[in-house]
Amino acid sequence: MNNKSFAKFYRKIRLALYVDIYQVNEKDTC
Repeated sequence: MNNKSFAKFYRKIRLALYVDIYQVNEKDTC
């Protein structure tokens, strides 16, 4: 796996994690 594809993959994973955490926080506050 080269750096460019890894960066794209990492960004996708990080975005998914961020969305999951954000949704959990939204549920907790409501």
